Amino acid sequence: NTVIGDLFADEHARRVRVSEIALVMGGKRLPKGSNYEERPTDNRYIRVTNWADYQIDASDVRYISNEVAASIRRYTISSEDLFISIAGSIGLVASVPPDLDGAFLTENAAKIVVSDQKSVDTTYLLVALRSELLTEQIRQQKGVGGGVPKLALFRIEELCLPLPEIGIQREIAASYLSLKAAREQSAISLNAASKLKADLADDLLSGRVRVPA
Repeated sequence: NTVIGDLFADEHARRVRVSEIALVMGGKRLPKGSNYEERPTDNRYIRVTNWADYQIDASDVRYISNEVAASIRRYTISSEDLFISIAGSIGLVASVPPDLDGAFLTENAAKIVVSDQKSVDTTYLLVALRSELLTEQIRQQKGVGGGVPKLALFRIEELCLPLPEIGIQREIAASYLSLKAAREQSAISLNAASKLKADLADDLLSGRVRVPA
């Protein structure tokens, strides 16, 4: 938030609309009468519920048949794109892991496809879109359709963000990824410590381990 806020406050910093640096394209609902497959197939289908901490969680994606996949074959997302939810819980942005490259995308989300990766770093764009300044723009842009909050694709294209030169973008992206990795490692260590504490408490209460007087 501080980094993106400082860039916004810099009167000399370049500002762009999303439409100037990327394409925004929607997903697709399954054809009427179609269902998910109970067993894994080669065709994975990403939903908004797969969003987890600004990335897509591959552990709970759904699968669709080859026939259904053929009918929505144009509505896929790449690991080089960004995911953004556009219905219900709107404005959730996420990166797409490499193992979900080519997965099919729900109609409740869109993909942001960077036009020129030599001038725009996708991870920097993720950092900007998750900042308070951009989430506030998204809140102002949302509408309602059928009683459900909606975010039109052209509204995403109108979002304004700072765009420093590519070297600075990459520095910000690298810092973000480093902090993210450190936080994930901290969470793993904390969970391990909590489990150890619970196991020790269980051993003491059950009498399996006795503490000398």
